[in-house]
Formats: sequence, C-alpha cells, structure tokens
Amino acid sequence: MNTSILENQSSDVKVNFVSTLQGKFNNAFASLSEKSFEVDNFTGNAIAFFNDVKIEISNFLNFKFNVTVQRVFDIFILKLSSVLPHRKLKNDSEFKKFQTVSVSLREFMTLCNIKNKTRAIEQLRNALNLIGHTQVEFFDTTYNGKRKPETEFFIFPLVVALQHQKGSGVYSATFHINFLRHLANSFIMPFPIQIFTIDLNRQSLAYFLCRRLVLHHNMNYFKNNANTISVKSLTDSITSLPTHAEVLKGAGQVSLRIIKPFEKALNALV
Repeated sequence: MNTSILENQSSDVKVNFVSTLQGKFNNAFASLSEKSFEVDNFTGNAIAFFNDVKIEISNFLNFKFNVTVQRVFDIFILKLSSVLPHRKLKNDSEFKKFQTVSVSLREFMTLCNIKNKTRAIEQLRNALNLIGHTQVEFFDTTYNGKRKPETEFFIFPLVVALQHQKGSGVYSATFHINFLRHLANSFIMPFPIQIFTIDLNRQSLAYFLCRRLVLHHNMNYFKNNANTISVKSLTDSITSLPTHAEVLKGAGQVSLRIIKPFEKALNALV
C-alpha cells in the first residue's frame, strides 16, 4: 500500500497542498503547548482541556511536549488520511485494514528538511512515545447516513501499539479503531506540506500560526472572512504565547513577550 505524501508534488507553485482529515481531536491537540497541561505530582499524569476535549497523558514528565510532537502527529494523520475512506466504513473489520500507519526515518527527514539523523530519531521517538501514552475523551457529531447527525461520546487511547523496525528505520503506529471512526467522520481540508520545513528551533510559533491560518481559511471557505482573521484570534490560539493578562501580572513587556515573537513568526511564513 503506497501512502507516500511526497509524490505528485508540483514544482511550479510556491505552496503544495495535500488533503487531510481534520476532526475535533486534531484541532484540540494541535492547539496545545506544554503549559496547557496540569500535572498530577502524585501520579505523574497530566490533563489538558481544549474545546471540550479532554487529553490525558500518563508519565507526562518523561516526555517533551513541544511543537515537534504536533508535527510528527500531523505527518501520521496526513498519511492515514491518504488511505482512510471518508464516511464510508461501518464495521470494525473494515477499519482494521487502515489501523497501522508507518513513516520511515528517511521520509521524515526529507519532509522536515532535517539533516541531523540523531535529532530526527529523538523527535520521532519522543513524539510517538508521548502519543502512545495519550488517552482522549470528547463528544462529537457523527454522520451515519441518517437525516440528522447524532452526538456520540468517544473515549479511547490514541494508539494501541507502536513499532520500530531498526533495520529499515520505519516507525509505525497502530491507532485505536474509535479514533479511526472519529477521523473518518471528520472534515477534509487542504494542508500546506511546506509547513513541515519550518525550523522549529527558531520559529516554533510559525508552525502554530500557519496551522491556525489554514484551519480558519478552511472553516470559512465560502464566507467573506476566509482570508481575514483578527490578530487577537491568532494570538489567543497560540497557547505557548503568554496571554495579555499573564504579561500584566508579571514584569510587563507586552512588546517583547507577545508582539515581537508573533511578528517574527508571521514574517517567517511570508
């Protein structure tokens, strides 16, 4: 099964888009930062809430929750989206065919323009181990071929198995069937593949910003405001930035802590 998302990319356009499935959980997970989580010092587990999605990560302090985790997850979802039928599957046996998704180390390094093999391995291992310790709970609207959509409660571990083939450098994640149900029932949106080449060491905010702009455009595609969004909406969506209230409680420096990082990220995208 060919799930490559590198092929058939045009060289005569500045940005190439591929289709991805974007659901309620994806939106929540992509909006989180380390400070979004509240850690239970007794159990070591951490919980975050975003748009009524509860995300719990066990042994949270053993991992690094940063933007590289979201990038790895986005890559796996893109590959899964390329094969998972949209709103067509019903039985568990049908979903099982698409449970396992793989990414090779070479493909990951090419997608993300990473030259350092050791750093690429560290990012993949950290992200997949964290995802492997993630459980989610949320209500979502489902479409089952009926006139009216139904509300369904989801609770599941994100993945049921992880595998690394040392000889081939292939990393695989076997997703929970209920996650596949949720994802297959979600919406299709264009995703700019160049987002993966953003230098996350220098421009981590640019990744969050780009993703938020793409989501806004897709959600408002047929509206007049598809290409317009307020600065406040953008800064509020970047949870790694301090809020205006947090800055005022501290030493101030709104320009240094909010405005300049935001402008730097925006310039990086331009």
